[in-house]
Amino acid sequence: MYWQSKRWKGLTVALLMMILGSGVAWSQDDESVESQLNLTSQQKEQIKELRETFNTDIAPIKARIKALQSERKQLEKDEASQQEIKAVLEKIADEEISLTLLLNKFKKNYLAVLTPEQRKRLQALKSK
Repeated sequence: MYWQSKRWKGLTVALLMMILGSGVAWSQDDESVESQLNLTSQQKEQIKELRETFNTDIAPIKARIKALQSERKQLEKDEASQQEIKAVLEKIADEEISLTLLLNKFKKNYLAVLTPEQRKRLQALKSK
């Protein structure tokens, strides 16, 4: 049973890192990439607003995940049942799904701000 708990923990952490890592790449102010896109001042403002909204939207989700991770750790210390641990892991997974959906929404809105040429350039820059 212990290995199952460790496996779930590893999968959860890996998924969370993937989601957050991807979000950081898309939501942080990447001046070098954006400078190569030759964004207009209007596009820069729109992207700034998108980032602010994204960061505001994900903050409570990240806080809930952190709290659930603490709860999971405490359950493991208390040698709780697999059922109890699984219930918390499922809540974490639901929150991670919410993060992924918000990231996808951010990406879609970000790309909508760009011209077709800028989208092609961004794709080329991100693939390097």
